Amino acid sequence: MTEPSQPSVARRVASGAGMMLLQRLGERLIGLVSFSLTARLLAPADFGIFALAISVLAVVEQLGRAGIDLALIYRRDADRRDYDAAWSANILIGAAVAAILGALAVPASLFFKEPRVALILYFLAGGTFFSGLENIGIVDFQKSLDFKKELTYRLLVRAFVAAATISAALVWHNFTALVIGFVVGKVGLVGLSYLVHRYRPRFSLAAFTNIAAFSKWVLLRNIIAGLNDQAATFTIGRLLIVDALAFFSAAREIAALATTEILAPVRRAQFPGFAALGDDRAAFRRMYLDSTGLSVMLGLPIPVGLSVVAGDFVRVLLGQQWSAAVPLIPVLVLAGILSCFASGTQIVFLGLGQPRVTAYLAAVRFAVFIPALLFGAHADGTMGIAWAIVATATVIFFVNGFLTRRALQLRPGDQLRGCYRPIVASVVMFLVVTGLQSILPRSAAIETVAFRLFASVAVGGVVYVSALCALWFATKRPDGAERHALRAVQGTLRRLRRSPAHPLVATATSGGNDRFPTNKG
Repeated sequence: MTEPSQPSVARRVASGAGMMLLQRLGERLIGLVSFSLTARLLAPADFGIFALAISVLAVVEQLGRAGIDLALIYRRDADRRDYDAAWSANILIGAAVAAILGALAVPASLFFKEPRVALILYFLAGGTFFSGLENIGIVDFQKSLDFKKELTYRLLVRAFVAAATISAALVWHNFTALVIGFVVGKVGLVGLSYLVHRYRPRFSLAAFTNIAAFSKWVLLRNIIAGLNDQAATFTIGRLLIVDALAFFSAAREIAALATTEILAPVRRAQFPGFAALGDDRAAFRRMYLDSTGLSVMLGLPIPVGLSVVAGDFVRVLLGQQWSAAVPLIPVLVLAGILSCFASGTQIVFLGLGQPRVTAYLAAVRFAVFIPALLFGAHADGTMGIAWAIVATATVIFFVNGFLTRRALQLRPGDQLRGCYRPIVASVVMFLVVTGLQSILPRSAAIETVAFRLFASVAVGGVVYVSALCALWFATKRPDGAERHALRAVQGTLRRLRRSPAHPLVATATSGGNDRFPTNKG
């Protein structure tokens, strides 16, 4: 099998990143509409109660995130036996996670002093078990860099969840709507996965050892990362009131928009590209630098802009009853800014076939974050927790940078060279939008607030893009993030034009990889 060339891989990754961005933006648009409507139909306490149960799920669910799909992508010679073993392992893991959730339901409700958490966890356990049946064949969408089908598949599931949640909220007006949305989403995910890919798995663990060596480190990393991510929720749920958790969760989600909505889908497209490069370290290094520049260019202006328009954003999207979340956002966006520069560390070491390093990094973060979290919670409640998150992100930023430079033999200036233009453009945008906010009308009327938010976002976007383009042209259009973004747009448009009008129907009938024919009998 001939290895793909670095330029070919880079072009396909750039196009795939564009498709993944479209997917994530579409998911977020659907999610924002759903959340905006349900936030007006439900009380903040309903979201807080559901968040308590989800925090337990998020930690236990890490047992089901063993990186099995990543192992299949990394193994370029994976065959049917590997796919069957991966699907079978997912079923067993899903059953184990569901059983653990059921066992923890009552203890968790006692820990949080909220009896309704137990009932929610029973339903979450059922949905989690069902999700283990998802067709493993859809991994081929990423492995073959065919992101159009991945995009359509995920958007349909997200729309299904949103419709179910909103409909339930109109009927029940409490946290039951959120539970129904979760369960319906899992059912829809599994059902659709068999419609969009013709692969039909069989239960077999014969080849499990082929993927276990890679997956065990990813599993360890995910377990520690799950504890890291939910430690703040556990602390607030135990020490403070449910409303405080709802406000903190909303602020954290808004502040992390760059990571969740831009950087996560870009990384999803980049990992198959890194895996495809194999042992070509020079090509790997070039792709990493390009990817870092792209992540900063796309992600940095979001937290910078949010730090200015946080109040208007919350008022328009969530309503006045969520105003307590606003003071937390400018602090939490500092962590979002740092994540833009370090977002590619995990896929670098996974692509190098060193998943153990990602587990070590998660352990370091845990060792730093837990003491900072406890100190911050006792010193200043949710605001102290927010500063603990920022302090931890700062430490991990420097650790990530050091390890990545050593692994890829980079100099500090190599990483900065592709990032300084987005940094300067973001600073210009921040100054202009801050000045604009000072002269726009300050009325509390929702129409005025919406106008102020729209004007700030529109002007900020124009200023950022203009400043970035001016700097790029002034430096004679060097290779870097700007050129790759242009290629991503061009590649995405080409793939949209060339793809069949109904990509999921085409997938279901003609299938993904021909190595996995539909089972007979």
